[in-house]
Amino acid sequence: MLIVGGGFSGLLIASFLGDGVVVFEEHGRVGRPEHCAGIISSRTARLLRLPKFLVEETFNEMKIFTGSGALVWRGNPLAVKVDRVGLEQHLYHESLSAGAEVKLNFKVTHVSDRGFLIAGGEKFNGEVIVLAEGASRLHSRNLNLISQSDDYYGLQAKIKGVVDCDCIEVYLNKFADGFFSWFIPLKDKREAIIGLASKSSAKLQRRLLAFQKMLEIQGKLRKSKLKYFFGGTIIRGVAGKIALGRIVGIGDCIQMTKPLSGGGLYPITIAAKLMADKLNKLLNSELDWKRAVGEYCTSVKPLINGLRVAYIAFRVLGAHDYLPVKIMAKGAERLKFQDKVMREFDYDNHISSLVQLLLNPSKALKFAGIFTAGLL
Repeated sequence: MLIVGGGFSGLLIASFLGDGVVVFEEHGRVGRPEHCAGIISSRTARLLRLPKFLVEETFNEMKIFTGSGALVWRGNPLAVKVDRVGLEQHLYHESLSAGAEVKLNFKVTHVSDRGFLIAGGEKFNGEVIVLAEGASRLHSRNLNLISQSDDYYGLQAKIKGVVDCDCIEVYLNKFADGFFSWFIPLKDKREAIIGLASKSSAKLQRRLLAFQKMLEIQGKLRKSKLKYFFGGTIIRGVAGKIALGRIVGIGDCIQMTKPLSGGGLYPITIAAKLMADKLNKLLNSELDWKRAVGEYCTSVKPLINGLRVAYIAFRVLGAHDYLPVKIMAKGAERLKFQDKVMREFDYDNHISSLVQLLLNPSKALKFAGIFTAGLL
């Protein structure tokens, strides 16, 4: 079994499969460069059996500021801040302990749907190749696993200073066109992460510094100093093909991300568990490669279809500058329901939550009332 990519997706699969797996990673160490804020739901943390030492912060609340009002999203907990670099290093050691081989500094230059790849000038054969190359999507594009993309440029900064905030804050403001800005307090109010994303990379650093200044004016940051910038491509979809011949894709390389935020850890974790179930049967000679790939595609299809539907929904929202969300926030503020709107939404399955809400007459009527109040 061959895995292309030693990031979160590839290492998670390798940790599930163990013996008989070879992972090819082009960098000399895993987890670098840093690019992700590391906010995941408590559900994803449980699915990953996340060790406590990787949890940096726990949040029970998120505030969403729209300019016309605010929405409050609560959970117990709602989300956790995970050490993303540490998570990949943890999965690396878990993979080795399970018996997988991880080849660092091995750049894969060619992947064939017939079950072989070229890396470091050598040819390697496998019954199935798991493509987990990440956001570069070089091989997934060459193999036509993805036909279109909707990428954003994301930039974040680690800030040191006095932080007067207890929850995650999200802003639908001018600093992030078609996306949002975020403010994440850390480490007993002595550090924070600020970030934003936009379709255009022009003046992204300047806009992030302006966002920092706005937070200072609001009194949420004081005596703040920039420690360092980090970031990268944020993929919002649309989810691509699941498989081709002996290749199965997972993670960013086939745009397996939540369209609202670009976060991938939840769908990847679900897909990895489904994939590992079938590929373990292949390794144990219970299935041949065709049945293993076919059964994985069938089991993961509802997840992929859900991501595709969500992508369409959020493209519509973004195209209208999140107007429906802003109307809901305005109505909720007028009716003093700021903390009731988001109560109905699951952190990981936004569209499923919306469908269930609309199918419930009493809840749908309540939301119609809030929306109407926002229009007045």
